[in-house]
Amino acid sequence: MSLKKVIVLFVIVIALGIGVLSFWWRAVPQKKVLKVMTYSSFVGVFGPGVHIKKEFEKICDCRVKWIKVPDSTLFVQRLSLKEDGFNTDVVLGLDQLSLKAAKTLPWKKIKVKKGMFTFPARDFLSDEFIPYDWSPMSFLAREKLDEMNLSDLLEEKYKNNISLPSPRTSTVGWQFYYWIWFVFKEKTEEFLKKFKDRLYGLPPSWSTSYALFQRGHVSLSFSYLSSLLYHQEQNQPAFRFVLFKEGHPFQVELMAVSGFCTQCELARSFVHFLLTPRIQDLIEQKNYMFPVIHLNQDSPFKDRLFKLKLIQYDPVFLDHKEKWLNKWDRLMK
Repeated sequence: MSLKKVIVLFVIVIALGIGVLSFWWRAVPQKKVLKVMTYSSFVGVFGPGVHIKKEFEKICDCRVKWIKVPDSTLFVQRLSLKEDGFNTDVVLGLDQLSLKAAKTLPWKKIKVKKGMFTFPARDFLSDEFIPYDWSPMSFLAREKLDEMNLSDLLEEKYKNNISLPSPRTSTVGWQFYYWIWFVFKEKTEEFLKKFKDRLYGLPPSWSTSYALFQRGHVSLSFSYLSSLLYHQEQNQPAFRFVLFKEGHPFQVELMAVSGFCTQCELARSFVHFLLTPRIQDLIEQKNYMFPVIHLNQDSPFKDRLFKLKLIQYDPVFLDHKEKWLNKWDRLMK
């Protein structure tokens, strides 16, 4: 057989093989893909995402695809882009301070039982936005401190000794800013001018800010009460949650089904899945936030949770977010 005939025969065999594979690929049912947008740490090596994906895929006959965003402050911005907004089924990681902006986008309604939720998460439950974890917030310290006033942060010993992420790029920093406004109102600017030189820079993210505290660069770091869960699990030094007489801010994280979803019913199933006791417990263990439903087992910080004084959330502040952020930028220059 001539070389030319061999080459022709080889090409024919390859073409037939490709045709058979193509037919087989079309004939085999493809699994549905559920696209979930969330923040990077949720799906990181130590986050709950990898476990949630594995457990849900066992029962859904689908594949979960994560859409990672560096920080949840960017969710609304990303969802406003056509390539992301029309390719997302579920959003995981909104909070009560981002609701106003989130409500400018379309969302699907989800039916859940309000009675299953604990305080304060149930106060932020709606037809479109469903809580899945929460935690009080304050400064963490290396040693036990007496109950403080916010004005105590202006003491000279805290100069360049406090870590806080920027409110413009971090929901944690934005929570701090709201706390200061809630307490000081018209005197907010006066407080921040004095507070400025207490900060050891303004990192863009909570993780970077908290790392400064863990490495001993600062004495205080604004974070979550639930951060202590992580240190307890890792047998690390016992940091302290500082109590403030004015009360404490808190973050309730929320999930929602996009109005542009392609797997809408699957998305609703995923939302309900995250509210099952087993997954709520997993979120507490791996996301280091507290459950939003009543669980049989007690949280190691249950007594402290019920004794904490929590502040209220005023929509007036949220109505002018950009104005407040611009003022922050000007004060921190």
